[in-house]
Amino acid sequence: MNVQEWECLQRNYQRLGEVEPGDIIPHLFQCGVLDSPSEKNYKTVYRLLEDLKKNTFPVFQYFLEALEGNGYDAVAKEIKSTVVSADLRVKPRGDPDLLEPDARKVLLSRFVVQKAAKISLDEIREELKQNNVFRDFSWKTEKLKDFLQSVFNGIEITHMRHREGGTRVRRTMVKNLCKVTDDEKPAEATALHPTMEQIEDFQQIKKVGDLSPVELKELLLPRMKEKGLPTEDLDILEQSCISGDVFLSLDEKDIQEILPNATFGIRRFLFRQVKQLSEPSVILENMENLREFDVPVSHLTVYRKGLCCDVSNFARDKTTRPLKLFYTIEESSNCEIPNLIASEVVPFASACLNQRRNGTIFFGINNTYTDLHKLGEIVGISLVKEEFSTNNPKESGASRKGNLTKQAIQNELNYYIQQSFLPSHLEIIKHTVRDAKFIPVIAKENPMSNLYVVEVDVNASSELLKKEKIPTILKLLPIHGKKSKMKDGIFTLSSDGKPRLLDAGARQNFERDHPGIVAQREQDEVDDHGQSHVNLRMKFLNLFTGGDESITDMMFYFLVLSPQAENLSKERSESNSLNIENLQFIKCLGPEIVFDFDPQGSERGIYSMLKTAETTRVLTTDNFDESKHSSEEIKEQGNSLAIENKITWFFCNGYAPMDILPLSPVDWIKKRKYCFQECLRLFISTFGKNRVTVLICLMSKDCDILIDASGEILAKLSDNWMVLAESEDVAKNWQRQMLHRNWVEEQDLYDRCVIGMPWADVNNTIQQAKKPTPSDICYIPTSNGVLIEVKEKKIKDWCHIDVLSAEFKPHEDIDYEMFSKNIEEKFYRGEQAQWANFYFERQVLVRDKHERLLHLVKEALKSPGRGKRNKVVTVNLIHQPMAGATTSAKQVLWVLRKLYRCCVVKTISEHTAQNLNELHKYNEKNPKPLLILIDNEDEDKLAQLLNDLEDQGQKTRNFDIDDTYEVYCVAIICRRRTSIGKYSRSNKDVCLVHELSRNELQWFKEKDLYLNQRFEEDKISFTNPKFLIAFNIMKKRFDSVYIEKTLSMFTDSVVEEREVKLLKIVSFLNLYDPFFTKISVSCLDDLLLDKEQKWGTKKTLLIRNQKWEACLSPEVKVLLNLSSENCNSKMNRTTVCIFNKVIAQGVFNRIMERTHQKVSEVLLELLDSSMFVQKKHDTESLISIVNNIVKTRLVGRIKSKFSQFVMDLSSSEGPRTAVNVLEQVFEMNNDPFTAQLIARFYMIELKSWDDAEFYAERARSKVPTNTYLWDTNAQVYQCQLQDEISDTTKSVTRNVIQHWISLSIKSLDIFRKIEEINDQKCEEYEPLLSCYFGELRAIELILQGISNFSSSSSLHKFLVEPDFIPEELAFLTHEERTYLKSLQAISDEAFTRLNDESVQMKKTVDFTLDTHNSDYDHRALGKLSSSLENFFGQNNIAMKSPEKEFYNYSLAKKHGGTHLNELLNLREKKTFFGLNKIYELMRENLKHETADRFNYLLGAVGSCTVLLLENMCPPDLDFNTLLSWCQSLVESNKKRPRGRCYLEPYLYYIMYNFPTEERKKLNICSSCELKSIIKAGTEAFMANNPNYAGRRFRKRRVTTMFFLGTKSPLHDIVHQDMLKGMENQPIEDKWSLPELAETLRQLRGTLLEGGDKVRFSSFEIQTAYRIENTSMWQKPVNFYVGFSWAGPLAYGVKSSD
Repeated sequence: MNVQEWECLQRNYQRLGEVEPGDIIPHLFQCGVLDSPSEKNYKTVYRLLEDLKKNTFPVFQYFLEALEGNGYDAVAKEIKSTVVSADLRVKPRGDPDLLEPDARKVLLSRFVVQKAAKISLDEIREELKQNNVFRDFSWKTEKLKDFLQSVFNGIEITHMRHREGGTRVRRTMVKNLCKVTDDEKPAEATALHPTMEQIEDFQQIKKVGDLSPVELKELLLPRMKEKGLPTEDLDILEQSCISGDVFLSLDEKDIQEILPNATFGIRRFLFRQVKQLSEPSVILENMENLREFDVPVSHLTVYRKGLCCDVSNFARDKTTRPLKLFYTIEESSNCEIPNLIASEVVPFASACLNQRRNGTIFFGINNTYTDLHKLGEIVGISLVKEEFSTNNPKESGASRKGNLTKQAIQNELNYYIQQSFLPSHLEIIKHTVRDAKFIPVIAKENPMSNLYVVEVDVNASSELLKKEKIPTILKLLPIHGKKSKMKDGIFTLSSDGKPRLLDAGARQNFERDHPGIVAQREQDEVDDHGQSHVNLRMKFLNLFTGGDESITDMMFYFLVLSPQAENLSKERSESNSLNIENLQFIKCLGPEIVFDFDPQGSERGIYSMLKTAETTRVLTTDNFDESKHSSEEIKEQGNSLAIENKITWFFCNGYAPMDILPLSPVDWIKKRKYCFQECLRLFISTFGKNRVTVLICLMSKDCDILIDASGEILAKLSDNWMVLAESEDVAKNWQRQMLHRNWVEEQDLYDRCVIGMPWADVNNTIQQAKKPTPSDICYIPTSNGVLIEVKEKKIKDWCHIDVLSAEFKPHEDIDYEMFSKNIEEKFYRGEQAQWANFYFERQVLVRDKHERLLHLVKEALKSPGRGKRNKVVTVNLIHQPMAGATTSAKQVLWVLRKLYRCCVVKTISEHTAQNLNELHKYNEKNPKPLLILIDNEDEDKLAQLLNDLEDQGQKTRNFDIDDTYEVYCVAIICRRRTSIGKYSRSNKDVCLVHELSRNELQWFKEKDLYLNQRFEEDKISFTNPKFLIAFNIMKKRFDSVYIEKTLSMFTDSVVEEREVKLLKIVSFLNLYDPFFTKISVSCLDDLLLDKEQKWGTKKTLLIRNQKWEACLSPEVKVLLNLSSENCNSKMNRTTVCIFNKVIAQGVFNRIMERTHQKVSEVLLELLDSSMFVQKKHDTESLISIVNNIVKTRLVGRIKSKFSQFVMDLSSSEGPRTAVNVLEQVFEMNNDPFTAQLIARFYMIELKSWDDAEFYAERARSKVPTNTYLWDTNAQVYQCQLQDEISDTTKSVTRNVIQHWISLSIKSLDIFRKIEEINDQKCEEYEPLLSCYFGELRAIELILQGISNFSSSSSLHKFLVEPDFIPEELAFLTHEERTYLKSLQAISDEAFTRLNDESVQMKKTVDFTLDTHNSDYDHRALGKLSSSLENFFGQNNIAMKSPEKEFYNYSLAKKHGGTHLNELLNLREKKTFFGLNKIYELMRENLKHETADRFNYLLGAVGSCTVLLLENMCPPDLDFNTLLSWCQSLVESNKKRPRGRCYLEPYLYYIMYNFPTEERKKLNICSSCELKSIIKAGTEAFMANNPNYAGRRFRKRRVTTMFFLGTKSPLHDIVHQDMLKGMENQPIEDKWSLPELAETLRQLRGTLLEGGDKVRFSSFEIQTAYRIENTSMWQKPVNFYVGFSWAGPLAYGVKSSD
């Protein structure tokens, strides 16, 4: 604590008296400030502050946090506001520890260690005074003595008496230390004095990050001196508590803030030191940890030769804290070493016992700096291996002298003890002086060396010693006996911790002080008694959750299971700890993968016990065997595992169901270890190291293969593992092998192994740490009203939907009152409403429009389709952002949950429709309609899902696609729109806006009053209502001033740099993402964390650092919604988002003002981060969000050209910036549709044709079968052509014309390529019909361009006459002329295809709400037809055949067209004059045999058919003539060149030759001929529509346009629109209407087996839908016949009985 902080506390001395120490001590203990939570030592807060004052920890801040967190907010606030004047450079009075750096500097510069030298303590004190160390105050003698011993090794402090002026004076002398003069230095000083290099060596024992402020200063001091820099600023670093880890985190700005008065050179030097010390090459070595006092030597207790340990000693410490003494055994004969050890142990043990001080003496550790060894270096003693046993202490000396063994040393020690203590004390010595302990020393250069450190513990227990004083017989200690001339004596400890023999005077003093020594020991033991042993539960939680009672951050758990003991696998009992109840934590934990090393695991192991087969995906080593699977297959397997909602169970050594036998350890390493490594590597790369925690569960000693695999785990996840075992006996082998193979540090095994915790406790702890879900059991209603339970497996399988339980209620273990408060406050802050919000009454406002929405939904659920040909009915809820639409829609589901099966669609994927269908028919034969909510999904994905559901509904009932029927599913669709003016006028939609009704405002006022009253009554439990942002915004009726002011206030309160960045990125993503996707917190790790977080220490236990989402400040949590998406999921997934778009907009705008950034810079900052470099499981989700931001276009009245982000960016920063950002996105995602977007942007906004062409070609090259990408490529050329032709400032030259022709050719070539892809038998894409429009538009453009260069008459003649070339076009090449003359045929083919699609095919239903450009734009098609007819049609001049027929044909086209689709459009417009004129022109053309007779026949038959529908029979037409025309059509059609088939000839032929009693009297064909034509027509239809084959239910359906009527021939054809009264009729009644029998002709036939064909006459007719009633099969039936483009169909099939 620095002087300014101490002054703050002193100025609030009286106010601090209010603080009870017991209230804040637990917090200080948890922060690591205090070593013990005991309150006994601190009766007042002032005593506590005195101890905190000396702490080098940043205690001031922790002290304030303790006050604020325990009800002393006012005190903390007053301390913070206190103004102080203390100078950090001034050393404070009364704080002796702060003088140590200066004192150490003076001592090292003025004194050196020299043997036999001597200097008085007073001289040293005077020297310190002269150097201004003791300027204002001095140290007490004991403090100075202890400090000298900590600085210099090898000195001894004694007391001497001598005469001064006739008086005997007692002086304190320091032996082996002398003062350095300016002109000489003792010869031996170099060897004994620790030089600066030695000091740095000593400091390098530690990592830089572990250095204290004092040690950091010592590290930097010689470096600055070497450069000749002043060192005064290091004092400020020390006083500011800048430790090593803090120093490494400083940047130049931080250094300038800490050292404002330092020169630039000093600051730059320190910053360079930060960078140098952060380099891996200079990371300092680890220290070796010594065995704990009086702890037995275990298999884990080993030292490593050459490492150093801490040899610092504190002689004046608590008596229960062991004193340490170190000796290095010089090379000598083996017989001398036991004697030497014993002769040192006896005085040390005696001194410890008399001083009542615990202690350990070490042999084999260097205690000083030498030429050979560093201070504290582990050296060891070489012993001969031998089984150790306690021997008789009276054994002869001859037997003790021989090979140097453990037994020889212990025997010698026993002998010395027997001879050196009184018989009456031997029993005490036996229980206080422990046997020697031999710690193995591992030498890397010689692993087989038998090196040991010998240690002897002395436990001076007051219970054993009582008040005894322990004299020592000096017979075997001649050095002490000769020196003192005594036979026995008392040993005590000197100030440097070494044993000293008391003389007579000192012994008297000892006798006098002995009772106090005994009393102090007893008091220390009492104090230590309150400190319990390690709490295993606390240790487990520290490693598992980061110290919290529950998991507060998102982690990915890997579980490793050892084989079980054989007796456990054979016999299961309730008493067995590894029973099924105690292993439920595995399912609760939801690990990403379980590595099961049990060879019998699939049959008798944990896998079989838990019965997890339904919720797990099994993998074996064979799945990663490169000899059996390619690397691409393995990679694809990894991608599927990451998104699968199941636990992966990996059998590492055998899997019985697949006959994979277990292997021996040797064979496993050879054959399967690589597969295990690949699996581990795959999962680590998928989930990333930072958030993975490995739990290694040791359940038996049999873990040989697991040991080999553990090396890979610990190497790849060195900082992310923990071990669980019920006993040390089980864990011993694994731990020993890890240590001996140098895979872990010994300290790691102590820190990360939770040994001794029963599996029952592990199970309970993990289940308590995992937060319970709101409801465990899901019930859904059946059609008869009974509620049935859905199996857990099914709920998890339906991962794309959130099923609403009909009996929803929170979990029984939840505190209902607290749970209700929490979800209510989350909802009012802006989080989406949960089902629990509806469970607790009065939390959700019932909107005024709720009743209307509920009414529409009920009507939809009960209706038969309301005249629409679909089984999926949509109810649109149009809303402005944050208007509460999702909540209102959920409210409807909540009301109807016990009547219908309800769910919310979470994501739309290829499996969503399957999930919904399974829910619909779950344990049901005749299910009610399904009620679903779809919230603001992509319009294209939404339309696809609804079409898929439509297909599912049709399959479910097996009804015909043209029939109306009972509803399969009702979808409430929330559609977000910024403006809803046009929708508000619709009676079919419900609209929610930012306006509130009077009733709704009154509800908000009452609720606000209640919330404020509740908060005033209990400010601790409840949140201040001002922080409930969403509630307040709605209460204020979305007042823009209030929103801006409020969000600015909350945003400005966030000041931490990383939190500001977090807000910026999240608000940006949420604002521009049209689907407002929540962001996985792990996606943002690389962006928010500069380096991987390490594990820290807390309460002397290792603790996992919690991730950033668990450490956010309260200020940022006000604006962010952190939620765990663990519903229906095996794992805990935490996401983050701003509460809604309105808040995201305000937050983002304010952050932009604060950071002075542009929008483009935010996205580029996101793209530049490393999160996209290493693709993890959640990287794809973030890439998807970015893709949606840049690609998804806004849907309104019309679809916008680009996404909102691209349009905003282009308008604010310019199109060049926008396209540069898009190119950066493409570099990141390599997505073809992003390349398509870039091409469109270059084409539309910048008209940069080369760039547009480049990106369009890159897009289509990535997915060659996608017609939309090809279409964009064609549009580039077409737009360039249009742009250049429309440029009136540009002169039209020959080169320009040829350039235009080349663009036209490129465009048409690509459109023709799209036609090829359309015609391929590929079910992946529906045909893209816009290519035909594109062809026609391209033809129109090029002809318009050429018309500016050539006269219209010359151009027309050039186009229609094969050999004519006008003079002005003579410059064209042969290829260009050929191309232009082929345009008429190309246009005719395109017109035909579009008309065919319009008249022959139809869609089930259009689920899109908003209008889009349609492929069947009749108005645009008509304009194109008229425009092109001006180029290709004949002029009205006198002509002969065939010019006359061609002119008539052109004139017919001008009247409306000759295709059936065009003729029907004229009928719809009631343009009967045009129809008659077309018939007359075609009838006239048929008088002559010409090459185009086929087209004239089509026009004639089509026009007369349409006229006959209106009873407008041409006077010159009879039925036989019509039949002859149909016959000629079919024959001409056969002679046509191969290509797309014309279906009209087959339709007309079948329709007019279908046998009736009246027609049989005319010249109709035979039944055999008709059967052959029906077959040929069906084959022609399938040839034209290859992707239609085999798909009975599809989006594009064949049209049935005509039916056979009851009237006479020529008048017996009925169009489908003439069937009145069939709308809104159920399936069973539709074809039974009496009006229908009057209009349509009822035929009689036989329904064949299977119910899908009717035999009529001598041929078979397909039924329109399969007849399920088997009692009708192979019996006579009545039916109506309809004529579809695929052949005749039987409708209304019913029994003739």
